[in-house]
Order: sequence, then C-alpha cells, then structure tokens
Amino acid sequence: MSQLFRWRKELCQISAPSVPQLVAVEVVEALPAPQSPAQPPPISRPRKKSSMVTIELGGARRL
Repeated sequence: MSQLFRWRKELCQISAPSVPQLVAVEVVEALPAPQSPAQPPPISRPRKKSSMVTIELGGARRL
C-alpha cells in the first residue's frame, strides 16, 4: 500500500505533460486452461498454483 502512496507523491511532483497516467485496474477470475490432448495422468505431487495477469490497454491491446 505504501508503494501506491509513493507513486502518487512522485506523480504529483512531476509537472511534465508527457508523464504516463495511472489507470484503473480490474481484477477478474482467470479463464480455464484450454483442454489438452489426451495424455496419461501426471504423477501426483503438490504444485504451486500458477497465476496470470492480463492488462487491457484499450484499442484491443493486452499485456
């Protein structure tokens, strides 16, 4: 949370018009993984949950 306040403070101190602006972010559930071809079941072992972040920039651009 303190990082956001630092970014805000730094943004307010900059007067150049070409400074990037902060944009709203929406956190949504991840889409299910695509179905893969039939494979033998993997060896059962604990796994970490993977995460994916998608940033929509508008104009159908995503990161």
